[in-house]
Amino acid sequence: MADPSSVLVLSSTEEQLIPKPEFPDELFKDDFDKVYEPWEDTYLLIEAIEKDLKIIKDMNPLVCVEVGCGSGAVITSVAKSLGPYQRLYIGTDFNGQALLTTKKCGIVNGVAGCVQLVHNDLTTTIEDRLKNRVDLLMFNSPYRKSRPDEVGVSEVKSAWCAGINGRAIIDRFLETVPKLLSPTGVLYLMSIAVNNIHEIENRMKSLGFQMEISLEKQTIYENAPEHIYALKFTRLHQVEN
Repeated sequence: MADPSSVLVLSSTEEQLIPKPEFPDELFKDDFDKVYEPWEDTYLLIEAIEKDLKIIKDMNPLVCVEVGCGSGAVITSVAKSLGPYQRLYIGTDFNGQALLTTKKCGIVNGVAGCVQLVHNDLTTTIEDRLKNRVDLLMFNSPYRKSRPDEVGVSEVKSAWCAGINGRAIIDRFLETVPKLLSPTGVLYLMSIAVNNIHEIENRMKSLGFQMEISLEKQTIYENAPEHIYALKFTRLHQVEN
C-alpha cells in the first residue's frame, strides 16, 4: 500500500480538469431531504478520478459505472470529462429518488440522457450482463458506523449507515468486483479510517487486486475529526506482467 505521507492531495489552486457539477438551489432545494447531498467525500472521489484523468483517457473506458449514484455529481462529472455520448454510463441506486436527482443533475449540467439509470441494490441486476466489462467503477459507499437495523432502511440514512464497523455495504460490494471489472479496469472506492483500510486491502488482495491510496483528507463530521480516503484498485496481474 502507498505510504500515506507520499499521497498527493490536490490544492485549490491547481487546474480543475473535471468540471464540478452545479446544483442550483431553486432546482434542487427539495432533493436533498431524500438524497445524499454532495459533501467532501463526493468531491474527493471526483478529485481522485481527476488526478488519473490522463491515464483513464488513455485507457479509453467504454463502460463506466457508478454504484450508489446519489446526487449524480460523480457520474455527471465523469461524463462531461470523457465525453457524454461516446461511452456507456450507468448509475445505480437503492433510492429511487436518487435516480431522479441524478437525471436532473445531467440535464442541468449539459449531459442530459447520457447516464442509464438502474434502480437496484448495488449491482445485482447488471452483474451478469456486464461480466468483466466495466472499465471504470466508482462507489462512494455508505461507510459510517450505525446500528445494524439502520442499514438500508431510510432513503437518506441508507447513504451513510453501514453497520457496526461501517463496512456492511463495502464488504458486500467487494465480493462483486472480480465479476464486474474488465481485465484493465479500475475501481475507485471511498472509505474512512474506522473502516480499517488495511483489512479492505487484504480482502481485495485475496480476490486478486492491489490497492493504493489515491487521495486522503482530514475533515470534520459532527464536531469530530474524520479521515476520508479515496482508494484505487486494479488487478494484480497488471503488476506481475
